[in-house]
Amino acid sequence: MVKKRYDIGKFVSSIVGRKENIDDNGKEIEKIDDKNDEELKTEKTDDGSDRRGDTLYLYFTVITVLLLIMVGSCAMTWTSPALIHLKTNNTDANPLGRPIKTIEISMLLGIPMMAGLLGSSLLPALSDILGRRRILYACGLCFLASTVGTAFSTKIYQLVLFQSVTFCVQGATYALIPMYLAEICEDHNRAKFGCIMTLFLPLGQMLTYIDGSLLNIKYFTLVNSLPLLPFLAFFLLAPESPVYSMAKGRREQCLRSLRRLRGNKTEAEILKDLERISQSLEAQEDRQRESKLLTILCTKEGRLGLAFAMLPMLFQYLSGAPIIVVLLAPIFEETKTLSGNTIAIIVGCVKVSCFFFISTIVERTGRKPLLVISCVGASMSLLLLAVYFYLLSIDSPAIQQLKFLPLLAVVLFIILFSVGLGSLPLSIISELFPSNLRPIAVSIVTTTTAAISALYSFSYPLLAESIGTHWCFFMFSCCSLTGAFLIYFVLPETKGKSVMEIQRILKEY
Repeated sequence: MVKKRYDIGKFVSSIVGRKENIDDNGKEIEKIDDKNDEELKTEKTDDGSDRRGDTLYLYFTVITVLLLIMVGSCAMTWTSPALIHLKTNNTDANPLGRPIKTIEISMLLGIPMMAGLLGSSLLPALSDILGRRRILYACGLCFLASTVGTAFSTKIYQLVLFQSVTFCVQGATYALIPMYLAEICEDHNRAKFGCIMTLFLPLGQMLTYIDGSLLNIKYFTLVNSLPLLPFLAFFLLAPESPVYSMAKGRREQCLRSLRRLRGNKTEAEILKDLERISQSLEAQEDRQRESKLLTILCTKEGRLGLAFAMLPMLFQYLSGAPIIVVLLAPIFEETKTLSGNTIAIIVGCVKVSCFFFISTIVERTGRKPLLVISCVGASMSLLLLAVYFYLLSIDSPAIQQLKFLPLLAVVLFIILFSVGLGSLPLSIISELFPSNLRPIAVSIVTTTTAAISALYSFSYPLLAESIGTHWCFFMFSCCSLTGAFLIYFVLPETKGKSVMEIQRILKEY
């Protein structure tokens, strides 16, 4: 009889109820236990499923690197409570000493977004030279410097400058971390850790909404940077990506990383994992001498991979979610119901709960159905908000009976957005490309979508002032509905597929 092993991976897996060894046909996949190289054995867990739990070290590595995602999310939502302070005449709360102007709001939103293009386009490619681990650690150091600089800024140009550095680093981490996770995880747990990654987005937002409503700009900005301290201390213990090490010919380094990340496997199983990584890299060797950009653009699977990776990311932005997240408190101050900060805190709590739920169903349901449901639901919620703001703009008497509508609509939006658009696009990008093309592909996708986001983040304050908030929300609603149709009819399903299988699907699409 095989002795049972207990680790945190099995504990968490038993909570979320995932069957990591169930294939697409519903059959159980047996694990090999050849400690003595004698016979095939199946390892049973407490719930009776034939699967291998994830190691404590893997969870430690994932959670440590995701602290960068949390800090990046804090930076993304920093503007929401900050603008409440920056619009006041209270010099104790407003570091500028005067109310901020509309054009300055556009600058504070748009210019840092444009700076994010630099980080998302250059640093992922640089990680192919210096390694994923080194670049991520450097990002943590830059994050700390820029957030401290933001906290002590007293001029608008200082805020724009330090926020630009922050967004540059954020763009890099949002491109690099999905790539790093895809390379340290296995096919069966890739989506689970992808959802854990997206859980740290609402955690960061909730932290900003709460401390931003209680503290002034200096102190809540410093509080937002606190997760960087454990990251800088513990990420020194994290491994380099096994795929990167093998691509550089560092077989022993790759083997050491695999032994630490998959310590619950036998040596023979780890060697098989090493061989699979080697075979995957060898299959890409014929294209290594070509320009990686040309390889993507000149092959069917490369072009389709870009299009399919861009699709959910594009509608994640065009749904208006970045605007709602960044300007949640100022927007809902206009509703004259609950305070903007109160609504922001409620929304932050709802988002965290939603992402916990999504991590339990993504492998059972698949990416595509969740994305379609998310787009349709987001569209309907945004339409409700558009109607409310229209009634508010014409001083309709009905507004007195509909004071509950803004909170209801935004909570529904956050729930339905989190189901797919909020949780899946980042992980889908890294699934659609082999490791040698992943950095440049991620750079292309994130740079393109960030450019679009920068454009309308800069335009939104001026547009809302010109045509009204209600028309802006109506446009967001139409974009989300368009996304539902395109994803349903175009996007292929990647659930449970290896990188090589996904490449074959794209080639035969």
